[in-house]
Amino acid sequence: MASLSQETSREIERAITEANASCQRRKYKEAEEIYTKLLNGIAKNSVDSLLPNEKSKLALVYNNRGHSKYQQVDFEEALDDYFYAIRLNPNLAVAYYNRGTITYRLCAAMPEENGERQAMCARAKGDFSEAVRLDPENAEFREALDNCHDVPGASWTGSRFPETNKK
Repeated sequence: MASLSQETSREIERAITEANASCQRRKYKEAEEIYTKLLNGIAKNSVDSLLPNEKSKLALVYNNRGHSKYQQVDFEEALDDYFYAIRLNPNLAVAYYNRGTITYRLCAAMPEENGERQAMCARAKGDFSEAVRLDPENAEFREALDNCHDVPGASWTGSRFPETNKK
């Protein structure tokens, strides 16, 4: 298995810290650019051969970049990042929660007569269920699952990124 250099590992930690600070200042485009610059420096075709803990770090970066895109209402791009974060770390509960949030919001915005609406709502509920399964103590994840209905209202608008890199 390949491994990230110590320099790249330090760069990941630095980027997470810097981008999280940008997000706290509500500078989401700036945070997205920090994450994108970092990810552009890592060959995507080498990611599959990384050690599990390194994949988890990269999954966190993709999740957090997705959050930055979500905050800019770039839902499709955010979904891509959440899907990739889950591919890298299928145990990253917050990525399921974030993907479910966008899917549910898109579902809520669809006309009731749209045939895809029910399937999209079911996907959102599945993501919230998985987030709760992976992190059963998280009240925010539980609330999202409890509020996820087959015929949604548009009042709930969650999404977040981990404050630290613990996940």
